[in-house]
Amino acid sequence: PSIIARYLSMNTKQKPFDNVKVRHAINYAINKEALAKVAFSGYAVPAEGVVPAGVEYAEKFGAWPYDPAKAKQLLAEAGYPNGFSLKLDCPNDRYVNDEAICQAVTAMWTRIGVKTTLQAAPMAQFVTRVMNNDVSAYLFGWGVATFDALYSLEALMATKDGKTSAGNYNGGRFSDATLDGMIGQIKVEMDAAKRDALLAQALQRVKDGYYYIPLHHQIRPWAMRKNVETPHRADDRPMPTWTTIK
Repeated sequence: PSIIARYLSMNTKQKPFDNVKVRHAINYAINKEALAKVAFSGYAVPAEGVVPAGVEYAEKFGAWPYDPAKAKQLLAEAGYPNGFSLKLDCPNDRYVNDEAICQAVTAMWTRIGVKTTLQAAPMAQFVTRVMNNDVSAYLFGWGVATFDALYSLEALMATKDGKTSAGNYNGGRFSDATLDGMIGQIKVEMDAAKRDALLAQALQRVKDGYYYIPLHHQIRPWAMRKNVETPHRADDRPMPTWTTIK
C-alpha cells in the first residue's frame, strides 16, 4: 500500500457533526471492505487509521466494523431517529476513482436514513470550498512526506490558528486542547520511547473522537519490462537513479 490515506472529514462546528454519536454512526455505515473490493478491484486495503502503515509510528487500531443497525441506533441516541440530509463534497479528477468512492458512500449513508447528495467537482473548485470551510462532509487524501506521524497530526488534527502551519488542513475545524498539548509535546520529546507513546495516545484520541473516517490505503500496481528493476517507494515516487537495466 502507498502511504497516502483516503478519508472523509466532517465540519464539526456545524450540526449534526458537532455530535460525536453522529460521527460515530456514519463510520459504522460504511462498508470499507466493499469499497476496497468494488471501487479498486482489490487494489486497496481498508484503513485502520488516517496514518497508514509505512509511516514511522502508525498505530494499529484494527478494522472498523460495518454495522448499519448500530449506526441507526447511534443516530437515534443522538436525536436523529429519522436521520437528516447532507451534502457530500468530492473531487472528480484528483484521486483514483474519487467520484465513484463518494457515490458508494452516498448510497451507504442514505441506507441508514442520512439522505446524502453528492457534489463532485474538479479539484481546484473542490479544495477552495474545503479551505473556505464551505463544506459539511468531504473526501480527502493525505500523504506523509516525512514518514513521521507528526506530519499528519500537525496538519490535519491540530487546532487551526492561522498564524502557523498548525491545522492548515483541519477542514473539520475541530479543536481539542488536550490533543494540541500532546502534539506540542511530540515536537520536543527527544526520548524515542516516550515520543512513540505520545504519538499512540494522540492518534487514539483522534480515533475516539471520530474526527475522521479512514477509508482505505491504495495499492499501486507498477508494470515494467523483465530487464528493468526499480524499487517501489512507499511515497510512490519513482527514482530513475535507483533503476537498473540488465
